[in-house]
Amino acid sequence: MSCFQIPMGVCNKLKKPICNWWGMENGKKKVHWRSWDWLSTPKYLGGMGFRDMAIFNQAMLGKQGWRLLTEPQSLCARVMKGRYFLDGDFWSARCPRSSYTWHSIMHGKKLLQQGILWRVGNGKAIKILRDTWILEVTPGTLNTSHAFPDNQTVNALMEENGKHWNTISVREFFSEEISKKILSIPISSEGCNDFPSWPYTKNGIYSVRSAYNLARSQLFWKTQSSDGKGASSKQRIMEIAWKKLWAINCPNKMKVVLWRIAHNCLPTGTQLQVRSIPTRYGCYFCNRMENVEHCFLQCEYVKEIWKDLKQEYGICLNLKNFSHIRQWVLDWISEASEIHSMIFAVALWHIWDNRNSCRNGEALPHPLRVSGQIKAYIDFILLNNVRSEGVSRREALKSVKKWTPPP
Repeated sequence: MSCFQIPMGVCNKLKKPICNWWGMENGKKKVHWRSWDWLSTPKYLGGMGFRDMAIFNQAMLGKQGWRLLTEPQSLCARVMKGRYFLDGDFWSARCPRSSYTWHSIMHGKKLLQQGILWRVGNGKAIKILRDTWILEVTPGTLNTSHAFPDNQTVNALMEENGKHWNTISVREFFSEEISKKILSIPISSEGCNDFPSWPYTKNGIYSVRSAYNLARSQLFWKTQSSDGKGASSKQRIMEIAWKKLWAINCPNKMKVVLWRIAHNCLPTGTQLQVRSIPTRYGCYFCNRMENVEHCFLQCEYVKEIWKDLKQEYGICLNLKNFSHIRQWVLDWISEASEIHSMIFAVALWHIWDNRNSCRNGEALPHPLRVSGQIKAYIDFILLNNVRSEGVSRREALKSVKKWTPPP
């Protein structure tokens, strides 16, 4: 996988058993409540983080291209250079009538080009217009008032000693925004060679994981954004909210239920009716039509639970500006404290668990009994694994109500 490009047909065959495992039990197929594209989307973008084999394969092949760039004296790099780019460089190499190994490396190079960032040394190896050397400025989008030759290198923008930028030239040739970015790039005082770096890792070295996340993120934003170009600032805020959701201090099963609520992919009455699954479609608490909003927020039975939790913990659902369940969940988590986010996730899971117990024939418990279960579980979490912001373990233990013998 790290040396050869896997054909798409093989990747699809590998994906099929993963999909079936997720939705099958004892050979019987289950309902796939969310598409594979969403399940394979990274968690911080709203997916479940299942691995896309084709993109993962490309990220691994990008590692081979990185080695050719950073280890030019290795035997493999010298053989490849002598065979495929003897009079040029790795970026100008092509793959017509080449071996499948080189064809695979060129496939990885496409991903490598999207993320690589050149660090300026003496500026003699970096092309001003062709290479990526300014953060967040891709080749082809760099506008300049000067007609630079295609092979003009960055050292043309430096002073004669090569230790400082030529401020006058930079401000003359580029816009104010680009000029600030260029002038903020440090230049080596020792005149070392230019070198490639990977800005998506802390140490600047290519990693398969960071490359995979880059490719998956670009694909996601390209399909989700209205103009098909990429992520907006509002969408970046959503990334932070999803990260906060998965960082909630509670068991993963509760985070998964919260994720499914946000995606409206729980088997509520309306979802079962849409899929023509013959069963009861009404709410098991009040017998009204059951959608995800009603099940967790609008049902009178559930409102009693939230009312009791508000009195105990001061948690407020803030439903005034409610428009869509996913946006509401993300906005609520973004503004909530860590302790309230944990209470929120625990409460939603217990509501859903009691709903399913009632569906399976058990008696409907009193709302205060459900809220009592929620409180007991919250106390258990605080006693065993306190990670709430601004609350030490000792303070949390003091705040938890304990049983005391009667006088």
